[in-house]
Amino acid sequence: MATLAAPPPAEAAQKAKEVKENHACFHCGDKCPPKPILYDEKAFCCSGCQTVYSILSQNGLESYYALEKAGISPKLNQNPEQFAYLDNQELIAQLVDFTDGNFTRITFNLPQIHCASCVWLLEKLPHLFEGVQDSKVNFLRREANVSFYADKISLRKLVEALSSLGYTPDLKLESKNKKKKNTLPPNFLLRLGVAGFCFGNLMLLSFPEYLGLPIAEDEFPRFFGYLNILLSLPVLLFSGANYFKDAFYALRHKTLNFDVPIALGISALFGRSIYEILSHTGAGYLDSLAALIFLLLIGQWFQRRTFDSISFERDYQSYFPLAALLETEEDHQKIIRSVSLSDLKIEDIVIVKNGQLIPADGELLEGKAQIDYSFVSGETKPIEAKQGERLYAGGRQWGEPLRIKLLKTVSQSYLMQLWNNEAFDKDNNHLLKNLTQRWGRNFTVFVLVVAFSSAGYWLYAAGWEAAINVFTSVLIVACPCALALNAPFAFGNARQILAKHLFFLKNTDAIEGLATKKAHLVFDKTGTLTTSTPKAIWKSLEPSTTDLEIEEKQILAALSSASLHPVSKAIYEAVSDFGEGIMYDFEEKIGFGIEAKTRQQNQETIWKIGNAAFVNYEAEHQKDKNSKVFVSKNDIVKGYFELSNPLRKDIFVLLDDFKKQNFNLSLLSGDNDFEKLRFVDIFGTKNLHFNQKPIDKLSFLRKLTSQNTESVFMIGDGLNDAGALKQSDFGIAISEHQEQFSPACDAILRAEALPKLARFMKYARQTINVVRFGLVVSLCYNLVGLSFAVSGTLSPLVAAILMPLSSVSVVGLGVFLTWFLSRKL
Repeated sequence: MATLAAPPPAEAAQKAKEVKENHACFHCGDKCPPKPILYDEKAFCCSGCQTVYSILSQNGLESYYALEKAGISPKLNQNPEQFAYLDNQELIAQLVDFTDGNFTRITFNLPQIHCASCVWLLEKLPHLFEGVQDSKVNFLRREANVSFYADKISLRKLVEALSSLGYTPDLKLESKNKKKKNTLPPNFLLRLGVAGFCFGNLMLLSFPEYLGLPIAEDEFPRFFGYLNILLSLPVLLFSGANYFKDAFYALRHKTLNFDVPIALGISALFGRSIYEILSHTGAGYLDSLAALIFLLLIGQWFQRRTFDSISFERDYQSYFPLAALLETEEDHQKIIRSVSLSDLKIEDIVIVKNGQLIPADGELLEGKAQIDYSFVSGETKPIEAKQGERLYAGGRQWGEPLRIKLLKTVSQSYLMQLWNNEAFDKDNNHLLKNLTQRWGRNFTVFVLVVAFSSAGYWLYAAGWEAAINVFTSVLIVACPCALALNAPFAFGNARQILAKHLFFLKNTDAIEGLATKKAHLVFDKTGTLTTSTPKAIWKSLEPSTTDLEIEEKQILAALSSASLHPVSKAIYEAVSDFGEGIMYDFEEKIGFGIEAKTRQQNQETIWKIGNAAFVNYEAEHQKDKNSKVFVSKNDIVKGYFELSNPLRKDIFVLLDDFKKQNFNLSLLSGDNDFEKLRFVDIFGTKNLHFNQKPIDKLSFLRKLTSQNTESVFMIGDGLNDAGALKQSDFGIAISEHQEQFSPACDAILRAEALPKLARFMKYARQTINVVRFGLVVSLCYNLVGLSFAVSGTLSPLVAAILMPLSSVSVVGLGVFLTWFLSRKL
């Protein structure tokens, strides 16, 4: 942390005068004490704010103060041993999401996060503190996912650094699995209650005015007026305080937000009312002021309740297509079955095969672990782990199957967070999203111009009363919130609906990528166009025997069961009648085959299953249409499995539909070209590519995407196609079995839903149109509302009712239309 210099003594009198005129702390915006701390020609309420400012300025991050709000004031005089418990390695293991002894990921719960500047500052941690590699903030959850190197900054020092910035993490272990309780801001219900109470009493005191009842004594109207002022002060200063705070911070940092016009409208009503009451020229509008703030708060509550009821993220994760292999014991026999991640518990034993993700933190019980943590840390080099060591969620095993005892519950939100890591992001331009954000920003400026212009006209034409009513109505009735909320909720509902139909999008932005009208679709063959469970028939090349021995079948069953490839599954089905043998040193060479060793009577045997080149077999030109997978024992080819590859149901209907839509189609396959005639009518001769290794597929996709003439889609099984999926503009991983998952894709499509892919893309285009329609509706609503407000026929109270209703109605329209259009899926 930087050492702070003493405040310069020069010009102290001038600075004191400036502070007297502006009592706000430069960092946090709170009121400064009579003798504030002066540093760098700025005033601070405490040394904590001065420290944070010094850290930011010395790291070139002064632009933090150009954002919407001021910063958090850190707590002072903290106990230096407050976080000493974070030196305990056992506790650290329970708190962190991942660590390899140096590189560490942890999710902090930071309840202090409240605005855009908080997000900005926390995501700049790598610039502030050496050793911090990355920091990403989830604003809605008030969480920050931080990656750091423990040899440069320990967890304790990192937490102390966050505390020095005013963001002390909530490190309670029980909060790791705690569900979010309430999304309402602090004291919201109390502010709503105060506004409602005062509004009711103000209305009661204003009844004589409304009913035109004669009052004999002049003192009573004056007395009631003064009571109205007293009752309106808590509404203005407490219930409506946040509107003024947010508007003040925005103006102070030379920006505009939606709270600025609301604060101006409230101020106009209050100022006009105070003038009338004190000058005895009228009863004022304090009851209308209280009603306005009360209705605005009710509108906020209604919006939050409505939006929270459409819990896209929660519902989406409940459909998220991941499962695990759970080992259970029934009748003294071990049984392995596939279960949903949500059904896994601590102490459960799971089996993780080659290429599978570890679903949750656990202890390695059995197996040779070669864990690839690139999904978590970006480091692709596999890390070896021994029996008894801790393995972390998101790691991928490359090698023989592992038995793991879970030490933590499964967090699907954590796996989703990894999937959305920027390492897997693609530089796609989301035009509609950018357009929506730009409209939302500019709309506030437009509303302010209309409000002041209308007030000026009515002031000249009809006087102060009409001018203030029009000014307030214009500021309140126009609601850019509907513009900003339209797209997220329409996209969120569409994403949830697609998930119910077994099509799982990485995030809502993926809908824009899916909605293209001009694309080149590249398909893998095995496991994509064909079923992932082809039938395998053994053909011996040894003249003395036609079948495999029982021991050989057991070895091949063990070897093939360790792989997730569809061909391996077909072989397993053909040889697994007698159980599995024991193997070691398992290795799968993507695009070629699998290899392992066995030992019998102190004699080591090397087994290989794969293509002809992998087993060093020079095959004659094959005349049949089926693919062959060869088996060798100590480099002697024993025979091969002949595979029949039945196509998926209605797959030619799907391809023909794409062809009619003028999409370009290509086929990439690692198999031989004996099925060429099967696909030539759909793809054409030039677009059929066989004997493609993973590197060949990657090169083909790289060439297509470099042309930038159309969107390039890659549709594959996610095993041999991971590089191609990442290289494409939009990658779709076909999932036959939920235990496999490719983080490089933009979407996961269950195999049985593949024939619906054309309909899904059409639905994405319809969703884009729904969002555009919502933007038009929102603009029309605001223009109609403004026309009534400008003409003086709309009261501020009615405007306050219409404002939240506009947001809810536009959002509701988007959700309804996306649901209605989904009925044809």
